[in-house]
Amino acid sequence: MENLVALNKTTAGRDKIYRVVQYFSRFYGWVLSENGTSLQISRPIKSLEKHISLARKLMRVMKCIDHYLDTLHFWKDSSASDSEFDRLLRVLTSAGKSLRMASSDFQWASALRLFGNYSERIHASANKASDLFWLISLCTSLIHSYRRQHAMKHQINVLHSEYKGLQQASKLLRKRIAEQQEEKEKDTTINTSTSLSDEGLSDKTRTPIQLESSSAVTSLPDMKELEAQLLREEQQMHALKRQCYALRDQVVATILDMVREICDIPVPAFSLGLLHPSTTGMVGLSGTISSIIGLYQVWTRVVSAKTTPKMCK
Repeated sequence: MENLVALNKTTAGRDKIYRVVQYFSRFYGWVLSENGTSLQISRPIKSLEKHISLARKLMRVMKCIDHYLDTLHFWKDSSASDSEFDRLLRVLTSAGKSLRMASSDFQWASALRLFGNYSERIHASANKASDLFWLISLCTSLIHSYRRQHAMKHQINVLHSEYKGLQQASKLLRKRIAEQQEEKEKDTTINTSTSLSDEGLSDKTRTPIQLESSSAVTSLPDMKELEAQLLREEQQMHALKRQCYALRDQVVATILDMVREICDIPVPAFSLGLLHPSTTGMVGLSGTISSIIGLYQVWTRVVSAKTTPKMCK
């Protein structure tokens, strides 16, 4: 319940909740019309969709400035690890979102007839522009997300190969340490048994075997250096494992973004006349699925933001 309250406190959380209701109303209205339901029942559902859409536009007023600043940041940021093509895709995505939000502001203002007699004409033009820029930003974002998750998968494979190499090296090092430990114990036993018989003898009177056995312990590699090397390799293995897990989570999040954007594509495509009018039910269903995914993503961010301070304490 606390997480739900925290979600409702955020503007993004309320927007996603309204979006789920909006597109589900569109889908449910289509189901009612297909089943021959009377207008007294289906008309309030359609009215609910329109009013929620207008309310969401009010919540997004002046949001075009945020996306505009993001566009400038991506355009000027030359230190990013992305290639020039990926940077161009990010710029186009942010620019498309900014222009879409600006068109949405004109839609909201014209719906309130703030432009007088020109409101209907401006509303129609702003509606087409908003859907066009939305469709462009979705396509460029999909291409960038695909390239990003492909690069992260390749990086995971590279890190996994390094992890396997370190794992094999650590096994050999453990085996070497065990062998050296056994040799050291044997030499210690031999030196202890021969020390009594060798007392009083000088190096000249000792046999070569006795000299070799007495210096065997000092000729063995330093065990502390081997153990320190093993510890360093184990730390590197743990670091690589953490990087692989972090990249895997990023890949899952990127794929989830791609699914959400794919489900969003039919919405502007339908408004632009690229889909048949009979597909309005599919558009409502895909918009509902996309809204649920977006709500889940906002939910996870809210929950993680609440749990992170507790973990730090």
